[in-house]
Amino acid sequence: AERVLRICERHASRLCSELGWSHWRVHAPDVQGSWVVSCEHVRGDTRAQPVAGLLERARATRAVVVLPRIEGPGDMRAALAVPVLAADGALAAVLELGSASPFVDEPTIAALGRITAAQLADDARREALVAESERLRLICDGLPCAVGLLDPGGRFVAVNRALCELSGHTAAALVG
Repeated sequence: AERVLRICERHASRLCSELGWSHWRVHAPDVQGSWVVSCEHVRGDTRAQPVAGLLERARATRAVVVLPRIEGPGDMRAALAVPVLAADGALAAVLELGSASPFVDEPTIAALGRITAAQLADDARREALVAESERLRLICDGLPCAVGLLDPGGRFVAVNRALCELSGHTAAALVG
């Protein structure tokens, strides 16, 4: 969950900065399963009120939701909700992006949302793979038996501590 929030924060900050949008929020489930605002950024003195139904629609459809024109209190005049899928495909969060100006080109904003959703999912999968690789490395390194991973050419690409001790060489000397 923390990884997903970091990924969302990174993408949201970049998008709002590049497009001049007024705010972003990440909605995610808490430990009880209630959806809450996990992190947010509002530029200047913008009054970014939550948009009724935006989060619910994105959660229910697991699709990008574009509200090109919003009337009402606060300074937000348009919003985009992007569902964020975890590496296992489960809905992990919803990224809400808001603008103080109405969107003029709704199809382009929807496409931007879909691209952002794909990038967020790719980043989540990549970070999950890195975390899993690190977990497996720690497990192998702690084994009392010698373990080495060979590439198709017969060269070590990874070795554990026991193999280094058995061979009398450092991991750097064995790998490669």
